[in-house]
Amino acid sequence: MRSRVEGGRPGAVLNRATRRAELLVVGSHGRTGLKRLVLGSVSAQVLHSADCPVVVLPTGDT
Repeated sequence: MRSRVEGGRPGAVLNRATRRAELLVVGSHGRTGLKRLVLGSVSAQVLHSADCPVVVLPTGDT
């Protein structure tokens, strides 16, 4: 596993990373009710244009 720090808009940085990734895992801050069904802007952007499979997991801070 490698760590890397990059500057830029989170969605754009993650989408660039999907070009060389086998899987991308991102968190979602959905809290309760309807918010839990709606993805955040970064998760939605990555799901829309990723070049690899994406898993969206709740952060567990509900």
